[in-house]
Amino acid sequence: MKFSATLSLAVSALVFAVAAKSSNAYVHERLDKNDTLLLIVDIQEGLINLARDSDPTLFRNNYLAHSSLGRVFDLPVILTTSSSSGITTDVCTAFLALSLRAEGYSVWANLEASGTTTDLIRDASNDQMRAAGVTVTSTFAIAMDLMRDWRNTPGAPELLPWLDTYYPVYGNQARGHRAAVANGTLLPGQDTLPL
Repeated sequence: MKFSATLSLAVSALVFAVAAKSSNAYVHERLDKNDTLLLIVDIQEGLINLARDSDPTLFRNNYLAHSSLGRVFDLPVILTTSSSSGITTDVCTAFLALSLRAEGYSVWANLEASGTTTDLIRDASNDQMRAAGVTVTSTFAIAMDLMRDWRNTPGAPELLPWLDTYYPVYGNQARGHRAAVANGTLLPGQDTLPL
């Protein structure tokens, strides 16, 4: 009887310790454009044929947007290729991301710039990377984290044309705002909003 009470207490203490540790385990990392390297790994024509978890046209636009981040933010770029058939999220992205994490690097995987054969494989690969501490996110989130503030350089003058090219919805929003500012148009109720 004494043993089970001690065991119960030990298990309770262990559960509490794990809960306390895991509640403090997450540290939000930010991208620093001065300490970031852009990897473009095995983006090849053959990959589009294997990527079934995304619309091919959208997928192509997404990896072109990802690739262009190096130019917009003046990042060093490493471009690799291994064969003309292409490699997928579960192999190319996950293997490299997990290897880099094992070496202690902070890794951000762009889920929009990688494709694979099924949604199930994509989700399992992204879950595996997240469990290893890889930040799995979007091109837009990466770009905005690198910029941080529209007044920075690169900022609005560099990012708005990039957004217009790769995220036309954002470009349309910016043009609509520009037109409204230029002609002084306010929607009913906008004049009551605090500045």
